[in-house]
Amino acid sequence: MQRPIALLALSLSVLLVSCENDTPKGIMPEAQMENILYDYHRATAMADKGGGDASQRRYVLVQKVFEKYGVSEADFDSSMVYYSGNALILKNMYERIDARLKRESAEVGAGLQTDAYANLSSEGDTARIWGQKNLWLRNDAGENVLSVTLSPDSTFLLGDTYMMRFRSKFVSKERRKEAYALFTARFDNDSVVSEVSRVSGDLETELSIPECEFTRKHHLKQLTATFYLNYASPDPLMLWMVSNPQIIRFRHPQPMADSVATDSTLLPADSLTLPLDSLSLLPDSLAFDSVPVEDDHLTTDEIREKHQGDRTIHVVKKKQVVLPPSRPMRRRTR
Repeated sequence: MQRPIALLALSLSVLLVSCENDTPKGIMPEAQMENILYDYHRATAMADKGGGDASQRRYVLVQKVFEKYGVSEADFDSSMVYYSGNALILKNMYERIDARLKRESAEVGAGLQTDAYANLSSEGDTARIWGQKNLWLRNDAGENVLSVTLSPDSTFLLGDTYMMRFRSKFVSKERRKEAYALFTARFDNDSVVSEVSRVSGDLETELSIPECEFTRKHHLKQLTATFYLNYASPDPLMLWMVSNPQIIRFRHPQPMADSVATDSTLLPADSLTLPLDSLSLLPDSLAFDSVPVEDDHLTTDEIREKHQGDRTIHVVKKKQVVLPPSRPMRRRTR
């Protein structure tokens, strides 16, 4: 009974070892590559925070990381080419790296800030209408541009504004890192509002479609987020990870004055049926007299002549009163 169990344990251990070594010759194992990338991004973040020539500091700090693990730039580049071609492995690797970076930031109370929009849903006045875990771009034709287009539905209203935000992570042997993010809104009259940002380091980026005449008066037709990695053809491997990209919608209700007609012919006759806020749109009843006033300086005859057509004469026949015959009066004598 013990022998089959021992054979099973031995076979499982051999299987695990073979899985760990299931990388081509000259390629660093996944665990080692993960540790190098973890320190690599810590080094580049430190370089970007200082003033002066950040590219020079970045190069020096990255070289220190290679020395720490006893690898060369060529080893690192070869391994990155391999892992970038295995999207699932690289995705899982970076999810663990992000978790480690966040834990470290929470422990020291610095670095990555708490994401105020992390728990947003797709509904409500402030809503996350689009989001992804990570997006990858690399210096290869057809893989250096990524575009996402959103079509609005009935939940998109006049006055809404939008913000796109993400955090960048670059993996590059070259000191030069150049990428661009473009956020564009197209409205129903085909007018366009957009913002573009140049990205050159492991930093957080925000772009917005602010409140303006177009957002207040025109319905949104589509939103587009575009990411572009700029590179020269002979450049060695360059990767740009757009980490946790998301688009947030903010609701701005329109003022009541915009929705209530100011034409007196369209207003209800009874002002008591209007909301209190709209009573100010009605004419002031004290500003005019509802009783017509005769023209000044008219004589009595002129007034009578002016309203002659309005007069109606009523004839009333008096009843004839018949008096009783008078009696002759007798004079009294003493």
